[in-house]
Amino acid sequence: MPPLAERHAPGLLAALVALAYAGSWGGAFQYDDFKVIVDNPVVHSWAALSADFGHGLRPVLKLSYWFSWVTGGGSPLAFHAFNLAVHLGNVLLVWALARRIHGPDDAEAARAALLAGAIFALHPLQTEAVTYLCGRSTSLMSLFCLAALLCWDHYLAGRRLRDAVLAWLAFAAAAGTKEPALALPVVLLLWESLRRPGDGWRARLLRHAPFWLLPSAALLVAVPRTGYAEFAIASLTERPLWHNAMSQIHALVWLLRGLLLLRAPNFDPDLPVIDRAGAALFAEAGLLLALLGTGLAVARRRPWLGFCLAWVVLQFLPTNSLMPRLDVANDRQWYLPLAGVAWAAGGMLARWTASRAALAWPAAAALLLVLGLSTAQRNADYRSEIRLWQATLEQSPHKARAWNNYGVALRMAGRVPEARAAYARALELDPGFAAARQNLGLPPQLPSSSPPAAGMHIQ
Repeated sequence: MPPLAERHAPGLLAALVALAYAGSWGGAFQYDDFKVIVDNPVVHSWAALSADFGHGLRPVLKLSYWFSWVTGGGSPLAFHAFNLAVHLGNVLLVWALARRIHGPDDAEAARAALLAGAIFALHPLQTEAVTYLCGRSTSLMSLFCLAALLCWDHYLAGRRLRDAVLAWLAFAAAAGTKEPALALPVVLLLWESLRRPGDGWRARLLRHAPFWLLPSAALLVAVPRTGYAEFAIASLTERPLWHNAMSQIHALVWLLRGLLLLRAPNFDPDLPVIDRAGAALFAEAGLLLALLGTGLAVARRRPWLGFCLAWVVLQFLPTNSLMPRLDVANDRQWYLPLAGVAWAAGGMLARWTASRAALAWPAAAALLLVLGLSTAQRNADYRSEIRLWQATLEQSPHKARAWNNYGVALRMAGRVPEARAAYARALELDPGFAAARQNLGLPPQLPSSSPPAAGMHIQ
């Protein structure tokens, strides 16, 4: 890539984001947006927010919600503007880090970085962390994590204390946005193994000591004073860890299918909790192990690919494999791991364009076109609650919660008979579904029926 074109890379990436997300500006508040933003007085005024500091969860995230709420007067438009700015920031950080992964500074490395940034910007799975407004927890955490990594790389190059302090502050902000950011010290060790392979592990651990202090302080100070302890206990008691491990094997294959565009994005996937291993589960586990083994074999010859693979694995561990979740998986879990995929794909495409340009460039352009059009199409689903739940039911037609929430959207639009039909369909699928029974004005099926789960829509 000529130097002039490389200087224009940030502008090109910004243009791609603007085009792919042009349809997101008219998006409505959706689902948990009402619980964490619209109906949450903590983020509506500075007095309420400041009173919550030191007691509630995710203070940096709440601060960002407050900023969007007061600047936009409660309009979703201000939230969309903020989320798009965060996504663009992440795209540029992925591009900047790719320039370091794929060095030295030559045309092939520049092409790899541009392609990596474009893939990260345009993949349709990213929409759930961008256009779904409370998906900001994932994208904003990612912004701070990527910024911390870039600042740390600057520190390694110049040994300026300012860069180390900025990296630590970005890490603290990431941890105050979403808990999986606490895995960043491991990522820094991984980064240094790629960028400074000659340094010993003892030297790296000493350099990273301030980063390990934050998780320790969180355990000793923040957890007892806030709701993090209850949050962790609720997660660990959601299901047995062995059942969670089996469920996550199936979920990882589902997530992989989404990455490869073998399924459409799904806002509320109907993924089972698996309590018994069968032939299908063993086949899925074998597939994942085969992919991992292939990746490790390739990584021995190309360390940068090994870094990309390890990045994906490490980013999924805190969010998908270790702690049970209320929902087994969702698309926005790909947001930060997809950076590793983008770095790897960008590097391989760039090498292909150098050797077989006549074939590689049309293939790369076609890939980006498909990704961009898929993202634009997906953003259209967020324009109304009804449209989003209709799209969800196309993917999860047998999920009672999706039918119930579709009914709530219909009722809010004044389409009461259709709403009642949707509630009835939810009860056909799950006769004990408390939220649908309540929406129909029916008593609980059994005295022991559990209350509606968090995030359930009740009219």
